[in-house]
Amino acid sequence: MVANVLGFIGWSIRLAMQKESLIVYAAIQTDSSKEEMQELHGRLQESDKAFRALGPIELAKLIKCLSERGRDPEEIRHMARPIALLQVVHEPPLEQLVEKFDRLLRLYQEPAQNAMSIADATVAAAGPSWGSDPDEIPGDPTRYSLRDDGLTLALGLAVVDKLRTSGRQDRDLDEELAALLEPIVSLDDVADVLLAALTIESGEVARSDLVGVLAYGFGTLQNVTDGAFAEFNGLVASEPAGFMQAAERIALADDHHINLDWFEEALLA
Repeated sequence: MVANVLGFIGWSIRLAMQKESLIVYAAIQTDSSKEEMQELHGRLQESDKAFRALGPIELAKLIKCLSERGRDPEEIRHMARPIALLQVVHEPPLEQLVEKFDRLLRLYQEPAQNAMSIADATVAAAGPSWGSDPDEIPGDPTRYSLRDDGLTLALGLAVVDKLRTSGRQDRDLDEELAALLEPIVSLDDVADVLLAALTIESGEVARSDLVGVLAYGFGTLQNVTDGAFAEFNGLVASEPAGFMQAAERIALADDHHINLDWFEEALLA
């Protein structure tokens, strides 16, 4: 019995030390005091059941991750809740989720105060692919049915939206796409973001020039997995003119693009 009590005390002390180290790190990143960040952590913990579902350590990690993205305490306060709601169900890696959501806000040039609205719009736009459910999960009222793949779709929506605006302003679409992808090029799923953008643009009254730019951007990527070909092939069938434009550009480019064979196979199918 005594050993169990001592073990519990030791475990509690380790958790407290871990939480404090995360809070101190976030304080340094945001040029704040440890007391200010502890107060922020406490206020968030008490403000919403999503934070209580995360637990104090994961909440401290969330604060740390947002501080690493250059967010100040006020921005962290606004962004923490939608990220927590997105994370508590399917539990994607927290660092990746924070990075995606932060980049989504920056891509849309939205302030942190609009984080909840962006999250809501993301869920609504993703529809069934996001797996949202207005009801709480049976047996666990702290968890909500949200899936991380909706953020990939949201990034695709943002790319398409920005390209359409640039097209109306007669700006160079290749340069615009490169600028849009620059903040997310380090993400492992940048190919999925471009496929999402192609799906959105090809699924409406498509502009072949936009499809061509997006397809060319996809064709210049490295290390695209073979598993993406089936989706790519279906998109080519829905808007062949845009993909033909991209294939011609890739074929004439000085650099060798390993994805040219995808275009050839899909267009000749």
